[in-house]
Amino acid sequence: MATEKVIKKTVKEEKKGTLQILSETLNEGIKYLEKNLFPLFKDLLKINLLNVVILGLGFGIVLLLPDFLPSDSAPIASVMAIIALIIIIMIIIITLLLSAVISSVQFNAVDERARGGAVRILSKAKENFVPVILYTILLYSIIFILFLPLVLAFLSGDTSLSLIGPGLLLFSPLALLLLIFLTQFGLWELVINKRGPLASLKRSYELITNGNIIKTLIFCICITIVEFGFGIIYEVFSYALSIIAAFVMLVNAIIGIILVYAFLVLFGVVYYAVVYAVILPFQYIFWKKLEEISG
Repeated sequence: MATEKVIKKTVKEEKKGTLQILSETLNEGIKYLEKNLFPLFKDLLKINLLNVVILGLGFGIVLLLPDFLPSDSAPIASVMAIIALIIIIMIIIITLLLSAVISSVQFNAVDERARGGAVRILSKAKENFVPVILYTILLYSIIFILFLPLVLAFLSGDTSLSLIGPGLLLFSPLALLLLIFLTQFGLWELVINKRGPLASLKRSYELITNGNIIKTLIFCICITIVEFGFGIIYEVFSYALSIIAAFVMLVNAIIGIILVYAFLVLFGVVYYAVVYAVILPFQYIFWKKLEEISG
């Protein structure tokens, strides 16, 4: 009987703790936004614009490169095609890594505004360069390992391996979701607390599994609901754009297509700057709360 009372008391305290942490995160997040929303939005807008330039240059080169290859079927053309494929893969990888580095500066921007300062984008990108690249390679290597059995099962001609494919098809995405959930504070640890890539992932795992799974799960659900709300707004604007684009294309198809893509890029940059300016501060504060209670 005494044991049952202790269990009930512990559960009650845990529920109180969860509500308290979430309530404090909400209140402090609102105060943060009241003070820093517009300055942070401008920071993230610059970061996203720089990111678009990097992605545009990288993938632009990838799209243009095949035009410079010979069109005949001579042996030298085949060799050049293989070399071009290798170059394209390398450009894509480099572009994505550079994009990850620039995107990581968003975390520094949130932290700097919380301290009353402003982020120096290029300086922080240089500071984050090696750690973020190593972190990204490590994280995607883990993801690759998670999906490798699934790929091998479907590519293999072995019937026994193919039979476990459906099971792996369910396991791999679930494992990926679990990985994302447990490592969601890894980048904060990497770029703010300056931990190593592996130590950052480990620290994120420890923060969540050290009695904070329910808190983090509820927080993630709340963030997902907010993102869903932003997603509805995005879809409404996209639908309105498609109607306008249809009328423009009736006049001039080429101009219409150019305007559509230009607007989509511009709207995307502004949209994600707004979304992250709202969401990242709450994640930052919640992460700080977990740091406090976990020690």
